[in-house]
Amino acid sequence: VSRQGSQESDVLSTQPPPPAATPSAAPPPPAAVPAGTDPSATRAGAPLPPPPPAAAPAPTGTGASGGGRTVGPGDVIIALGLVGLVVSIFLHWLDFSHSISGTQVTERYTASGVPIQVLVNYTTARRDPSFLVLLIPLVVLGLVALLVVRVRWLAIVGGIVAVLVAAMYSYQLEEVVHTSSALHGFGLWDFLGIGPIICAVAGVLLIVGGALPAGQR
Repeated sequence: VSRQGSQESDVLSTQPPPPAATPSAAPPPPAAVPAGTDPSATRAGAPLPPPPPAAAPAPTGTGASGGGRTVGPGDVIIALGLVGLVVSIFLHWLDFSHSISGTQVTERYTASGVPIQVLVNYTTARRDPSFLVLLIPLVVLGLVALLVVRVRWLAIVGGIVAVLVAAMYSYQLEEVVHTSSALHGFGLWDFLGIGPIICAVAGVLLIVGGALPAGQR
């Protein structure tokens, strides 16, 4: 070798080369990142959020209306109205028992014995169709409205007709009292039975029940 113009000889080094650096342990594999978690948060060393709780199964209704539908307040009121409407058919609409001019007169008729024409003409004959022609279809309408939520308005329609039947019958009965000279001194309540009263109450219940919420599936 030459150092600053002079030639010299270097002794060969017999020392072994330094050992290679021992590789460090391999880093652990990254933890699985839950769906919806920001991967950058895990790389930065932030703790993983707990997994979201599993959704609880929705409760299924086992209401008395069947088909998995719960019973709502409107259902109960409609059912009460239907019971009242059916009962009114068998009660007395005309209930008169008095002594007129010394003669004991007793008149009692249920809905099946009262002509439907008496709603507009109290002098009609009893051979005409009875109130059953109206009252039985009203019961069917209320029953359909109770079972099918989409036609809830049928209960309201049936209730309005039931109230009108009771009101029109009472009006015609009042006309009988005022136009008959033999019934002087008597009033409507001497003739009116419990049937039209129950029919009117049942009609109001159908209207209210049809307007209230029904049970949900």
